[in-house]
Amino acid sequence: MPEQTNGAACEGQETDALREPQNRVPLRVRIWRLLDWSAVDRCRLLILLTMPFFVGYALRSDYLLAHPGVEPYYDRATLIWMRFWLVAACFFWALFLVWGWLERRRTGSHTLYLLVGSLSWWVGIVTVAYLLGPITSPAWIAVVIGCVLNLLLLPRRVAVLAISAGLTLLLANLVATMTGLIPYAPAFAETPIVASQMTFPYALGSTLSSALATLLVVGVIGYILTQWREAIDRLRRANADLDRVVEDRTSELARRTQAESALRESEERYRRLTNNAFDLISEIDSEGRLLYASPNNRAVLGYDPDELVGRVGFELIHPDERQEAIRAFQQLFVGNWESQVVTRIRHKDGS
Repeated sequence: MPEQTNGAACEGQETDALREPQNRVPLRVRIWRLLDWSAVDRCRLLILLTMPFFVGYALRSDYLLAHPGVEPYYDRATLIWMRFWLVAACFFWALFLVWGWLERRRTGSHTLYLLVGSLSWWVGIVTVAYLLGPITSPAWIAVVIGCVLNLLLLPRRVAVLAISAGLTLLLANLVATMTGLIPYAPAFAETPIVASQMTFPYALGSTLSSALATLLVVGVIGYILTQWREAIDRLRRANADLDRVVEDRTSELARRTQAESALRESEERYRRLTNNAFDLISEIDSEGRLLYASPNNRAVLGYDPDELVGRVGFELIHPDERQEAIRAFQQLFVGNWESQVVTRIRHKDGS
């Protein structure tokens, strides 16, 4: 039993060595392992990646309101409303990030938090697309990026639900525009085209925002793919280490089983030898106490083997020869294995 306990403990230590507990991984390593993040943290990342664009649109709206001559084709009333709405959205997401800091410490399901984050993201994007025009503005790039980031960062069911809701809102916006229920691109009082050419400020702003958003999503996708490959490599190494541990343990158990089997066979041969031999065979400890007596003691001396076990064997030797037998026995402890003595042993009936 002690051997089994030690073996199990050793096996547990080897198995634990293959694991990489979260509390043993340095903080800087955990930060860069995006695939190891919780769903709450990945949802917060989605919002953090989006907020700079909303802040930029809010600052741009404020600048255009202060300098109406820069891009005069924007509708001032809509710009005022859009600036207010963008600031409100950023404030809501700031509170959402604080909520996520508390949510990540709570055990259990985080579905509500994930739905609020993903759906609010789509509401924000669809609203910007409506104000600027989903077809004639860079908003369609944000929609594509949103689909990709949702699928990469969020659990599958939440991502599919959020994407479905966002695309439904976008489609409803297009249908309402086509049927004349709402105006198309209400942020523009007139088209940003002069003499059949797009105005430079609008072209520059649209191009920069589209390029930055595209670079951002490409960077995130590339980073996630890199993390995914590293995770697969770590898993392969862990599997290889586990295979090695299993192989070593299997070999050890096989050797132990073989040794135990050989020991049982040796004990069985010894038992058959002592049970069938005519000579009296006994096993004694250092004090001369009998530990084993062969069955033929019953026929030769009249003692049942159980009667002899536990007794001092020298008590059965004739008194005249007892000291000589004790001296011969003591010679065994100094390495004299050839010590021999001939004695008389008392029968159970006293003869």
